[in-house]
Amino acid sequence: MLVDEILEYVNAKYPEMGAAARAYCEIALALAESIAARKFQRSEYTEHAPCYSGIVVVTNTPLHEVISVINFDGTQYTVVTYTPDGIVFIAEKPRKDWVVITYVGGYDSLPKDLLYAIGELAYFVFKYEPNIESIRSGDFNISIAEFPQPIKETILRYRGDL
Repeated sequence: MLVDEILEYVNAKYPEMGAAARAYCEIALALAESIAARKFQRSEYTEHAPCYSGIVVVTNTPLHEVISVINFDGTQYTVVTYTPDGIVFIAEKPRKDWVVITYVGGYDSLPKDLLYAIGELAYFVFKYEPNIESIRSGDFNISIAEFPQPIKETILRYRGDL
């Protein structure tokens, strides 16, 4: 689980966080996913996506498997190939269409720069207790006004919406 990776980093670098570290890691991960407009955990996802000339781009990369690509009228499209960075090529070439794509995407293990950024964000929230307006992780919405710029820039490199 990604939170465990972040927790390992935080416990090694900031032992003063103690028993509260897991909760701060969960908050930091939820915040990072909110900022990046995507989920990081490897899982099965279904999303509505535009299809241009047989090309569909998914949000939660890296892309591991495409399960189905279906037009809203129920037409099943044939997947020719796909790339880990989320580009799916289908045999049919609709000029412009919206599809429902189901796929497996996300990380088994966070990239190191993203792991460090989220760990540092957990410590930032712990130490400085910024103004958290609202929290949304599933049912919570997180936004922090005093967001550290280097951490934000690292997370934005993994932004899911193109």
